[in-house]
Amino acid sequence: MGGSFNPPHDGHFTIAKLALKLFGLDEIWWLISPQNPLKSSFETLPISKRYQLAGVYDKNLDIAKVVSKEFNCDFFKNSNDLINKSDVICIVTPTPFHFEYAKECIASNVHIFIEKPVCDSLKDSKELIQLNKKRNLKIQVGHVERFNPAFTAIQNKINKPMFIESHRLSEFNQRGTDVPVVLDLMIHDIDIIMESVKSKVKEVSGVGVSIMSKTRDIANERIEFENGCVANLTASRISLKNMRKTRFFQKDAYISIDSVSYTHLRPTRQAEMSYAVFCLKKKRGGGGGGG
Repeated sequence: MGGSFNPPHDGHFTIAKLALKLFGLDEIWWLISPQNPLKSSFETLPISKRYQLAGVYDKNLDIAKVVSKEFNCDFFKNSNDLINKSDVICIVTPTPFHFEYAKECIASNVHIFIEKPVCDSLKDSKELIQLNKKRNLKIQVGHVERFNPAFTAIQNKINKPMFIESHRLSEFNQRGTDVPVVLDLMIHDIDIIMESVKSKVKEVSGVGVSIMSKTRDIANERIEFENGCVANLTASRISLKNMRKTRFFQKDAYISIDSVSYTHLRPTRQAEMSYAVFCLKKKRGGGGGGG
């Protein structure tokens, strides 16, 4: 359950208790967000005031000291000391170090929020899953785009798409270049498409090139599904502008989602209230449809 919780109030507790009952859940976790983009930040408390931050750890102690001062918390000289003081650990290191720290957390029975991709290899990711089966801890991976209001507002309108096209383009940033652009950026679109297409993957093909870093900076992938749906995905981290667009083509609609301008509310006749979402449906009856 996500929200700014500024502060937690009876409404939050009521919804949480109702969800526990209606969905037969064992427990609900509250994930605190820095700021609701649809609300004013005028009276919003700093996020550090809305939860108890046990501390921070970084291999570079100078960075750890700066962060601890900014958030008014302790810094630790080794990761184990921080893990032993915490109920939940957020792993926001470069990807090659995810596996190492996640294993430490699992061994210490500490829940994890880990940046995507979960690991830089399928082997390590599967090993974490196996290790956690003995512990049954909560491990949440930062696939945040599945919670983007531009997607959630129209998700129930996506019905058996037959062609999907996505573009995720960003200006160059050294951060994230330790992994290919597929794991850095395109992974969000793969996640959304796999959620939207209710079919097994038949074939995957693609190409990528390295321009600015040692890993692939531009990639194009084609995913074919057993039900006939085809998805073309393009990702680049060396573009001149940012773009986050996904288009779904299905028998009764064309749906375009712009995840960059998700804060712009644009109601249409054909679709329910949504964020930067446009849905054009074919006219029923005689004559062709315009749009």
